[in-house]
Amino acid sequence: MSTKEQDVVLAKNRLAEFKSSYIDAITQYVLKTQGGWDSAVATSSLLDIQRKGAEYYNFCEEFVGNSSLLGAHGDGLWAQGFAEDCYAILQTMPQHFSLLQAGFERLNINGSYRPSSTEYANMQRLCKKYLKAPLIRSLRQSLVENSLPTYGLDNREGFTLTSGVRIVISFGFGVVFLIAIIAIAIFLPNPTDFQYIIFRLVASLSAAGVVAVMSGFIEIKFGGWLRAGGALAVFAAVFWTNPAEKIMGEKPSESVPQQHVPAPPSVPSQPKLEYRKVSKHIKDYRPDTNVDVATIELEYVEVSGLGDAYLEKKINSQIQHRIGVNESFDGTEDRIMHIKSARIDGGVLSVVAEGYFYGHNAAGAHNEVISLNINVRNGEPVEFKDLFRSGYVEKINTMASTELTKTIPGNWFQTVSDNQCYYFDNSYLYLCFSEYEAAAGANGIVTVRLSLDDLRGLVSLNGPLAYIL
Repeated sequence: MSTKEQDVVLAKNRLAEFKSSYIDAITQYVLKTQGGWDSAVATSSLLDIQRKGAEYYNFCEEFVGNSSLLGAHGDGLWAQGFAEDCYAILQTMPQHFSLLQAGFERLNINGSYRPSSTEYANMQRLCKKYLKAPLIRSLRQSLVENSLPTYGLDNREGFTLTSGVRIVISFGFGVVFLIAIIAIAIFLPNPTDFQYIIFRLVASLSAAGVVAVMSGFIEIKFGGWLRAGGALAVFAAVFWTNPAEKIMGEKPSESVPQQHVPAPPSVPSQPKLEYRKVSKHIKDYRPDTNVDVATIELEYVEVSGLGDAYLEKKINSQIQHRIGVNESFDGTEDRIMHIKSARIDGGVLSVVAEGYFYGHNAAGAHNEVISLNINVRNGEPVEFKDLFRSGYVEKINTMASTELTKTIPGNWFQTVSDNQCYYFDNSYLYLCFSEYEAAAGANGIVTVRLSLDDLRGLVSLNGPLAYIL
């Protein structure tokens, strides 16, 4: 496969071939009409000059446009030399068309041999752009005197951004915004989460603008969904890998809303999670029961240290309600729930509990898993749908089905829901299903693990996963 530079060289060589063929046609015309005038021979030779001259001039005109597309005009020295070649070609046009006119008149041939009003404008514009004004004035005068078009000399070239100008603009944009980011870091050291996302986006664009002027090529891949090169690769690398976070080893400070409390204390850097447990034994008074005493054993967590009593109460009430701490039990069932994991990451409290429910006299117990994810800044639940952009369901379903089939080929998983049971860590998103939700009862509680790297294209920039990726 030829490169752009090779294409330009080949076109230049072909232009030389057209020129040689055109000169040969003129030579043959002179030789055949020098000794005597034969109308048939003269007509054939003159038409050959017209045809080969048109091929020569038209190819050069087209080559000016094509060489620009191939990037040759970005080389100032090459463009200057080519403009001088075009100037020499344009200088021959008055003699060429005068020769045709004289020959056609002598042969009494009527026809159109003059170029249209906009022909050869590319060559004229190139000359006007790179050659000195006295040469252009002389060329224009010669063309006008011979009634040839001067459209390219008389009209300005349409404005376009050259590759050089684009690079300068990109670099300038990058430098200006990098300076702005540094200034913001000095005067706004603790941005909100939303501000942090915006700064991260601007920093990524700035880095891409700066590297646009650098030579070489870079290509990166994120999972199986993104492949980028050049400046786009730098943008993706800076935005998704978040170098600032990796250097500092922490995320931006997370301010906690302080309404509802007149003068709340300062928020500690690390809230506390304390494990609690409720144990009850309730007699089952039914005469036909197979279990005399029901066992209730519920483990849960309480959050403290947020500096906002109202917020802590709001969060803890949700946890207790979800675990079932405040439910009324009548002794006809056993209920066991133990905390599997509880952590705060990315401003989200994530609690996962597993256990079982057994209704007395039933054939067996039902294994159950529940999750609770709460934004510790406002106490609002973070549902599964809040993690992703719209249109995520089909892609998540495909990934989950693929992973689940590896371990449970005969599963009956169909789809995730907007309030899907889930939890996550720094590397994976876990989908959790109670017994019978995704597979046969023999499989018990089912967990599907999805790599966060494979989810990058689906993650909402306003969701908690954006702070981990």
